[in-house]
Amino acid sequence: MTTPQTRLPPLPRERWDDAVLEALRPTGTAAGPVPNAFTTFAHNPRVAKAFFSYHAELVRRATLDARAGELLLLRVAWRTRSAYQWAQHSRIAGRFGITADELGSLSTDRLGPTWSAFEGLLLRAVDEVVENFQLTAATWASLAASLDEAQLVELVMLIGFHTSTAIAMNSFAIAFDDDLLDVPLPSGFGHDG
Repeated sequence: MTTPQTRLPPLPRERWDDAVLEALRPTGTAAGPVPNAFTTFAHNPRVAKAFFSYHAELVRRATLDARAGELLLLRVAWRTRSAYQWAQHSRIAGRFGITADELGSLSTDRLGPTWSAFEGLLLRAVDEVVENFQLTAATWASLAASLDEAQLVELVMLIGFHTSTAIAMNSFAIAFDDDLLDVPLPSGFGHDG
C-alpha cells in the first residue's frame, strides 16, 4: 500500500504539555498508544479538545445504532477518499457486523442491492450530503418516517462531522499508524502527495 507524503507529522510525545494532555483526555488514550490522527490534531490543543469532545457527543453517545454509525463513517471515508479513515475503520468493521462483501459494496460509487431499505437510505443520505451539501426532500421525508427529530439532527451532524474529519485527514496527509500499514485499501484511493 502506498500512503501520501505526510504534511503534518504526529506531535511527538516529548512535546506534549498540559494543554495537549487535556485535549487528549476525552479520547481515553493519553496513557497508552495514541492514533496518529489524534496526535496530529494535537498540534492545536484547543481545537483538538473541542474536536474530541464533539466526537464523544456524536459518536460515543449516539442514539443511532452503532452499526449504522460505522456504515456512515465508512461511506464518508469512501466518498471523500479518506484513506486513513478507511484503514482505521475497515479493519474493525467486523465488530459492527459489517462483512467483507458489505465493505466491497461501500467502496463503490453506486450502491448495490446489498443493503436493507433503511441502511440503503442512510448511505444515500451520505452520498447526497457529500455531493450536494444537503439532503433531498425525498430522502428527508423517508428518513423522517423512521427517525425522530433528534435522530435526524444527529444523522446530518454525524455525516458532516465525518466529512470534515476526512477533509482534515486528507489535507494533513495523516501518517498511517504501524498497525494500519498492511490494511488493504480498495482501488480508487488516490493521493496527490
